[in-house]
Amino acid sequence: MQIKDLFTKDINRPINGVVKADQLENSTVFTELDEYVITTELAKHFEEFFDAYMPSVRDPKAKAASGKLGIWVSGFFGSGKSHFIKILSYLLQNIQATNGEFDKSAIEFFKDKNLDGFLLGEIDTAVTKDNTVILFNIDSRANTDDGDDAILKVFLKVFNEQMGFSGDHPHIAHLERELDQRGVFEQFKQEFNALASANWIEERDAYDFYRDDMADALGKVTNQSTESARQWVEQLENNFTLDVSNFCKWVKEYLDVNSDRRVLFFVDEVGQFIGNNTQMMLKLQTITENLGTICEGRAWVVVTSQEDIDAVIGQMTGSKGHDFSKIQGRFERLSLSSSNTSEVIEKRLLSKEDAARIELQDLYDQKGDILRNQLAFDSTTTAELANYKDASSFINSYPFVPYHYILVQKIFEAIRKAGATGLHLSRGERSLLDAFQSAAKQVRNENVGVLIPLYFFYPAIESFLDTSVKKDIDQASVKESISPFALNILKTLFLIRYVDVIKSTLDNLVTLCVSKVDEDRLALRREIEQALNALELNMLIARQGDEYIFLTNEEKEIEQEIQKTEIELSDQTKKISDLIFDDVLRREANYRYPENKQDFPISRFCNGSPRDGSQENDLVVKVITPRDPNYDEYTSTVCANRSMDGDSGSIIIKLAESNRVFRDIETFIRTSKFLRGNSGKRPEQQQLLHQKATENQDRNRRLIGEVEEILKDAEFYALGSKQNPKGGAVSSILQELYRYVIENTFSKLKLVKPFPGDIRREIQNTLVADDISQIGLDLNADEINPLASLEVEKFITLGDDTGRAITAEDIVKRFSKRPFGWNDEEIILIISRLALANKICFQMRQQEVPLKSSYDNLTQVRKRAELRVRRIKQQSEANLNRAAKLFKNVFGKNAPDSEKELFNIAQTNISTMKKKLDGFANKASTGHYPGVKDIDNGRVLLAGLIEAQSSYQFIESFLANGDDLLDFEEDYQDLENFYETQFSTWQKLYKALTIDFDRNRIALEKEANAIAALQKLESIFNKERPYRDIRDVEPLIESVNKVNEALLTEKRTHAKARIDIRIEHVTEQIKAAGAVNSDISNKALYPLQNAKKRVDTLQGIAEIHQEITEAATLEEDAYELINKFIEQQQALAEQKAKEVVQKAKQAPESASDSGVDSETGDYKPTKNEPKKVAEPIPKKIVSVDTSSVMREVNAAGVIETEQDIEDYLSALKAKLTTLVNSNNKVRIR
Repeated sequence: MQIKDLFTKDINRPINGVVKADQLENSTVFTELDEYVITTELAKHFEEFFDAYMPSVRDPKAKAASGKLGIWVSGFFGSGKSHFIKILSYLLQNIQATNGEFDKSAIEFFKDKNLDGFLLGEIDTAVTKDNTVILFNIDSRANTDDGDDAILKVFLKVFNEQMGFSGDHPHIAHLERELDQRGVFEQFKQEFNALASANWIEERDAYDFYRDDMADALGKVTNQSTESARQWVEQLENNFTLDVSNFCKWVKEYLDVNSDRRVLFFVDEVGQFIGNNTQMMLKLQTITENLGTICEGRAWVVVTSQEDIDAVIGQMTGSKGHDFSKIQGRFERLSLSSSNTSEVIEKRLLSKEDAARIELQDLYDQKGDILRNQLAFDSTTTAELANYKDASSFINSYPFVPYHYILVQKIFEAIRKAGATGLHLSRGERSLLDAFQSAAKQVRNENVGVLIPLYFFYPAIESFLDTSVKKDIDQASVKESISPFALNILKTLFLIRYVDVIKSTLDNLVTLCVSKVDEDRLALRREIEQALNALELNMLIARQGDEYIFLTNEEKEIEQEIQKTEIELSDQTKKISDLIFDDVLRREANYRYPENKQDFPISRFCNGSPRDGSQENDLVVKVITPRDPNYDEYTSTVCANRSMDGDSGSIIIKLAESNRVFRDIETFIRTSKFLRGNSGKRPEQQQLLHQKATENQDRNRRLIGEVEEILKDAEFYALGSKQNPKGGAVSSILQELYRYVIENTFSKLKLVKPFPGDIRREIQNTLVADDISQIGLDLNADEINPLASLEVEKFITLGDDTGRAITAEDIVKRFSKRPFGWNDEEIILIISRLALANKICFQMRQQEVPLKSSYDNLTQVRKRAELRVRRIKQQSEANLNRAAKLFKNVFGKNAPDSEKELFNIAQTNISTMKKKLDGFANKASTGHYPGVKDIDNGRVLLAGLIEAQSSYQFIESFLANGDDLLDFEEDYQDLENFYETQFSTWQKLYKALTIDFDRNRIALEKEANAIAALQKLESIFNKERPYRDIRDVEPLIESVNKVNEALLTEKRTHAKARIDIRIEHVTEQIKAAGAVNSDISNKALYPLQNAKKRVDTLQGIAEIHQEITEAATLEEDAYELINKFIEQQQALAEQKAKEVVQKAKQAPESASDSGVDSETGDYKPTKNEPKKVAEPIPKKIVSVDTSSVMREVNAAGVIETEQDIEDYLSALKAKLTTLVNSNNKVRIR
């Protein structure tokens, strides 16, 4: 049976696979309604649509209040969304269709499709209304030059056309609408036709040529003057205003003609048209919202889109700055999935005759298992691409494979998105149904057993491809080197170029190209490989790892430039080296030997080029690749011999040839070099260059895995023989070889037994210990590695003997290399133990480094290189015995046995003594203290001993200064006792002699007891070594102090009595002045009272006498204050007297003053008030300095004659008389 005989309906029949909104011919409509397949999912969507729409049929205002007056139908390419809304438009108009034999309404077609009865009833109700359905593809009807208003203009355009008005010129349509509302539109058309001899409908788009005829016709039908009509025509466009409100108003005017009228706008592919234009989406939102509000629920908007409304809004630039909640709330959502595709294609195109089903059942029973294996994809392919599940699946899909449904759909969508097609495919003018029919036609004359390979779908889109893409394939077809089959492979690679559900690997290409049930996959695979090689040589495709990629023109140009990019052999070597050592082996430049945790540096080479410098370490790895110019010379014998070269030999790794891998490495290098050279250039190709960079990164990731596999299969040589290492990973193989080399070339490796615990802590504990006994160290014990310690000690001794400076780093380097190979920290522990045992010492910058401070210097590599290690000389037994005896005599205790311990303890004691002497010296520097010379001598002596850094030097110096140490030991006892226990007593002595008793010394010397004690204290104070007499100091001070206190008490009593007399005099004058209760009293008396108090605090007799003298001055100051007070009081009294006199002068004379009654005229005796006696004025106290009077008489101030006496007395008398007569009291000074 031939393929064409399998189907219920002729495979060649016109099925109108492409659904177009403007295709409304009777035969087309009939076929669409008759063959429309309603799947379970589609039936559900019809129910959802009418659930949303029917409330506006019954109560449009209530529906308008809900706000949802639109349907957003989403679905990807091939989901049937355009077909769905077109069928809906037929239903709502209940369109009548005919096939030439009989007529049938749309709802009658649906009644034959086994739909739910309730749904059919709802459809019946919906079509009773006067439904105006306007279906259009917005992409084909809109003018993108209209910018953001494109959506509004296309809505108005299709509405005007539906009304019979001009679609292309909205202002002309507005004129027609105005005339129609006035009922004169038909008359206007007739008048125009008569005047212009032309049909208005046909010529209105060219109205500019008929302006006069238009004006004349308008004047006649509107009864206007020709001039007015002409002005109307001229201003038509200027006076026309297009906005959403006007549009909705015109729709409402149309609806208001009939209350049962409804308008539905079916807009196909609105999401694709809007794209990411925020303003267009806002315009659609406004139109939808205003139509619902203004038209009161009788106008609907139904749109289709590739994506759901939320996804469309989310992809918009700047969408966050706008509120799209309104438009999201206006639309009900219907989402069509691609699951309909297979069911629709199978029912509409591939429905089989019964006989065909039987034959196909037999074929599947025989070949089903083979088929499933033939059509299997590799493991990288998604599970979406289904194989035949069972016989039913085979029968329904044949001659296609189930994966074709999803794959072809994704191919169409991916090619459209990638921009490889022209306008028609992007507008949906090519459908999946059409593509499957086209592919089936190509095998219609073949016998059952053929299968549809993927390249049979290429003709379905060929005519819609961009010229550049089609040109590549067309040019390939005329090349002799490219067979027809290779051309089919090229077509296949183009089809899956942009699809992500399948990778273009060789195995997948074999599956996609299977063309018959009994296909020989191995033969087909070989044929495809040959085709791929030919296509690759012609630069039509490029291999990326396991995938083969169709190249576009631009990609081809770049690929050609990449292949022409020159690279050096050194570039290849470096890249191979990077892949092996950095990527596969993860930069492992050291090997840690597990037995002692020692890190062995590895010298790495690739094709003879060093990676870590030319100097070879203890471990050497040399990789030889097929890109080595001498690769062919590296036979097994040569490799084995080369692995013995040098002191340590090398591990030789010879890689096998792998043309594909090394060709990929070359491609990676060429691509990287090309991209670097074009960085920042070619802005028009930035996307392609970025893509190439991404591909190269992927290529590098693949190469890492491929190089690792080559390494696993490589030949390995070490120590003169070929090795057969075990292990899966390359790193494990090398670890085994490193261990083999180390254990067979490091002869003294086993001299060190690794420390079982925390070795760093052990190093620290060793360095801070005082001696070997403290940590129980025995250098001869097995666990201490005595032979290794001996090796290190011998190396240090050899350096000292030859005069070569040995550093700690020299020791570590020496014993970490062959033939030792010891762990760095084990070596440092050995050094630390030798130092603790006093066999070696450390120096840095000519200074000894104590063990306790050497941890960082030993463990830090930089410091270790500066830390010199020297052998320590040992003292003789005789010297040690002498030093021990001297130690006991100086320090009063037995000396330790070992030289180092004696050195450490002696140093500690001497340092303590030196520290105390430093403190004594500080105290002595503050005054007169004994023992200063002894302190200075002792500090010098002890400092010399402390400076000795080694035990050998110390004992030498200790014995040389033995006599001085013994002499100083006696002085030290006195100094220690004085400065630690007697120092405070000495300070009391110092204070008594220089301060307390010195101020009253003259008076004290008149007392016999006091003078004797003072002399004895001064004797002690001036002695060079007063230590034995200091116990007498305090009793002597006490005896002198008693005499001193008695003298002070006597002087204080006398002073206070003198001050009291002065206080009494001042008090009397205060009373006389009447100033007892005033501030003057306090101010005058306070200084004298304060002076009296101060007397009790004074310790010096001279100070007490001075206080008596100052009291006289204070008394004078008090009189000055009182005198000022008296003067103020006198001034006030005089002012009051003047006021009284003034008032007396101003009083009028009266009858009563003259003794006559003013009323009766009779005489009346005068009353005399007794006069008050004036209070005496207080006297001021004035002091007279008689010596100043004398100087006034005689400048020399000397009396020589009786006349001088007379003159002086006369002057004194005159001065005193004047003062007394002036109401003053006079004090003679």
